[in-house]
Amino acid sequence: MQAGQALVVYDLGAGTFDISVVRRRADNGWDVVAAAGLDDVGGLDLDEAIVKRVGTLVGEDEQWQRMVAPSTTAEYRARRQLWDDARAVKEQLTRGSTTGMPVPFLDRDIHVTREEFEELA
Repeated sequence: MQAGQALVVYDLGAGTFDISVVRRRADNGWDVVAAAGLDDVGGLDLDEAIVKRVGTLVGEDEQWQRMVAPSTTAEYRARRQLWDDARAVKEQLTRGSTTGMPVPFLDRDIHVTREEFEELA
């Protein structure tokens, strides 16, 4: 990178989003041109958006409620699996344009596209 050129660096963490713009100096160092962040937006919020969308698509019936408001060990395990699968969907859509999300208890696989995910985000 040549002196004077700028680069945007971001960090989407679980609970926050941080971004900086840095510019290359002639001595090969860097200057921070701008920095900002959001304390209330992160990867977990994107996972939650996927979970809510899937809930809307499958219908929030008794089986769904068992996952979102668990009371037994099996239900807690299903909720964890649901959220793990939501995170996997998010990650898979960074590399592809479509993926499936299995839904515990319902024996269904919900189709999710990158376009849908971007709209949710």
